[in-house]
Amino acid sequence: NQDYENELKKAINESMPFVSDLQPLAVIQSEYENNKFEQCFTALGARYTQVRRLRRDGNCFYRAFLFQLFEHFILT
Repeated sequence: NQDYENELKKAINESMPFVSDLQPLAVIQSEYENNKFEQCFTALGARYTQVRRLRRDGNCFYRAFLFQLFEHFILT
């Protein structure tokens, strides 16, 4: 059971970085086609053109918040 868990964590770590490079919003929109959230992309597209993907490992909220904070200070 522990071996399976370790293999699963390894596969997740290899498949996605902690924070991705900027990607067009259309990449994520295609994943939510025919979904109740599809309407939200109109509002998002009015304000944002690109997004960053995060590894979904339970710390993604903190990683997103801190990454955006650091990026804001670096770019301003």
